[in-house]
Amino acid sequence: MFQVHFKTLSNRPWWRRQKEFVEGDLFEYETVVTNDGSARFPPSEMSVTAVWNFRSGQHHATNIRLASGQLAPTESARETALAAVMEDGYALLKIEHHPYGQGCVLHDSGGREINWLAGNAVASFRGISRMELDTLAALYIAAIAALISGVGLLLSIWLR
Repeated sequence: MFQVHFKTLSNRPWWRRQKEFVEGDLFEYETVVTNDGSARFPPSEMSVTAVWNFRSGQHHATNIRLASGQLAPTESARETALAAVMEDGYALLKIEHHPYGQGCVLHDSGGREINWLAGNAVASFRGISRMELDTLAALYIAAIAALISGVGLLLSIWLR
């Protein structure tokens, strides 16, 4: 079974509890290959590569190399990495593994086989540009200022 866990290490935006994947800031991800079968896995030497692709063509990759029979049932192999969000827009995680077939098959946590030859992404996140965050912060401050001035106007009318 193949799994990926990822999270942003950014502390932005400052005004929200939920943090975003911000262009230029770091994120952490962990790729996990787990043997959920009853026999040792893989049947032959195997290489699993996880690649985060950004729309400009930039990417970040990690690789897990497994020797034949390395994983006993319920054992896992993990690879953790830090990478920068290279630009705004969607980042797609695609995996490939060699050899493909011959018992060297990965599936997701839902039990669906991952056919990397189809080119489908197994995970994604949206990166936000710094300018977008600055614009949202300015709008947030402007809304608060408008609210305060509106309350001040209402108080001045009622206190006459």
